[in-house]
Amino acid sequence: MNRTLLATFLLCALGRGAVAGDAGGDLELEIDGAITEGAYGDALTLSEEAIQTYPARPRVWYLRGVALFEVARMREAADAFRQALRRQRDWPDATAKLATATWLLGDAEAAHALVVPALRRAPRHDELRQLREGLDMDVRCRRDFWRSGLDEKSPQ
Repeated sequence: MNRTLLATFLLCALGRGAVAGDAGGDLELEIDGAITEGAYGDALTLSEEAIQTYPARPRVWYLRGVALFEVARMREAADAFRQALRRQRDWPDATAKLATATWLLGDAEAAHALVVPALRRAPRHDELRQLREGLDMDVRCRRDFWRSGLDEKSPQ
């Protein structure tokens, strides 16, 4: 079974995909298929079209964010994930992706602030849990580094 067909089947089976005759959902499936195949340029082109036609659909924004993330356009990816979350607030996957992009942009504290409340709402979400562990360590290491640097410079 090819990867696009498998992705389409999984999305529909999980209730997140398109229903028959849903043009917006069909376009989402095309974007998702392009991402699955690693055709990020195609996914970005399709997502631009989808956003023009279906700007209120959170999944279109999420998929655009995923494609942007995969080509290391983190600021744009973070913006797309924010747009997805404006349209569907309680979405652990989008929150995890936004937090990851934010962390990669160098703001561990802001990423941590996104993950903690999302994890309270979805305590079993593996990506959020892993992010929390990594962010806790990152924030702790940064604080320890600055403390040790200040301690060395402080008068005896």
